[in-house]
Amino acid sequence: MKKALPKGKKVQPGVVCFGEVLLALSTPHHQRFEQAHHFDLTYTGAEANTALALARWGNRSRVVTRVPAHALGQAAVNGLRRYGVDTEFMLRGGEKLGLLFLEVGLAQRPSQVLYDRKGSAFADLKPGMIPWKEVFTGYHWFHFSGTAPAFGPGLEACLKEGLQVARQMGLGTSMDCNYRSTLWGAKEAKKAFLKLVPGLDLFSGTLHDLKNFFDAQGSEEQAAAAFRKKFGVARVALSQRSTDSQGVERFSGMLLGKDSVRRSRVHAVSPFGRIGSGDALMAGLIHGHTICPSWVPRKLRNGFCGVREEGSAGEIRLFFPGNLAPGDPFFPQGGKPPFAHQSQKNRISGGTSPVLVLFLPGVRNLYLHGFRFHPGSHWREGV
Repeated sequence: MKKALPKGKKVQPGVVCFGEVLLALSTPHHQRFEQAHHFDLTYTGAEANTALALARWGNRSRVVTRVPAHALGQAAVNGLRRYGVDTEFMLRGGEKLGLLFLEVGLAQRPSQVLYDRKGSAFADLKPGMIPWKEVFTGYHWFHFSGTAPAFGPGLEACLKEGLQVARQMGLGTSMDCNYRSTLWGAKEAKKAFLKLVPGLDLFSGTLHDLKNFFDAQGSEEQAAAAFRKKFGVARVALSQRSTDSQGVERFSGMLLGKDSVRRSRVHAVSPFGRIGSGDALMAGLIHGHTICPSWVPRKLRNGFCGVREEGSAGEIRLFFPGNLAPGDPFFPQGGKPPFAHQSQKNRISGGTSPVLVLFLPGVRNLYLHGFRFHPGSHWREGV
């Protein structure tokens, strides 16, 4: 939900993401933990992944966290900064960077994740340590996930403090449920989640999350509608993910608002790792609802945009003003905004279904729900 800006002030859209940045060590070539002799190294974290995706789309994003004041902590900062993420409020302190060990799955064998996060620099955060007003100045959205409050009452109180300041300053708020049983028990998580979700502008999770933590019942639409009404959440997104015996990943989603329900198509991609796909979905939802210009059709602002009818699986493309010339049947009428135009002829398949051509100046390669975006092709309307 977009928030009104203070009179006389113009704020470029920007998103603040609060959560732990981890050192991730993954097994190469789909090896098991007991087979691996070395690990591939990277830096990750649910909120950091979301911020990075938003930054790659040309948006302003900022990560708020705490890392040790040593070489590994600085490497984590550099890992985000290189992609354009604002790292000014990646605080220094503590002695330990949280660890994530990933055994990459294959076919029927799922991936396995082990954490070593207790006592990390982030886990030791407490109220008063983060200058929230300064953090949020110039930004319009605050995002966090369900892993943040898993480290105890101190960090939960720190998050609540930030959430309160964000609302006082008129920022939109979002939460990705992102429950991890390896971090804490379901009863503890439920108690914390019930305090955090009321009044959110956007919540993302699964049907299981709604039933397990919020006592919702019924189908996806019924559970999402009940959850939305009970907790005053503006929009509820639910994702569905599955992997078949051949390793083909299938992704889809539903978005429920006050007066409408939107469902995506089922996207089948192989090979593809589902780790982090929820973070990418969250980035797409935030981008679609809070950053896309108002003239972009609502169907394309719901985080589940169209896909190519033909070509490589999972490949989604965008048009740019420079790709077209006046006279082209897909060129906007008059050549002026709004840069969205429908044609009754599908140049890809030769069919008659409407095709929506979308122009987003300045955008290059994008990532939404695990798919890579390229300039130069078409969106199909109505997905």
